[in-house]
Amino acid sequence: MIIDTIGYISNAILLISSMQTKMMKLRILCLIGTLLYLLYGILLNANPIIISSIIYIMIHSYNIYKIIKEERTGVWKQWIKF
Repeated sequence: MIIDTIGYISNAILLISSMQTKMMKLRILCLIGTLLYLLYGILLNANPIIISSIIYIMIHSYNIYKIIKEERTGVWKQWIKF
């Protein structure tokens, strides 16, 4: 029962993330949902879920890093213009 609940919550978060218009919010929600889905896969001992979740976590983490890096670079470009 608890394992199924984790799976349902994970899927709900991933569905909500697909409705986001801001990229950072989308990526963070996807990361949270995928982390829960990884936990779900571990509890089920389902290797395909575990492997794909790890790959998605790496992708979302990298994209969050890129967004943060671009935002910081954009701030510095604004300061240089003065």
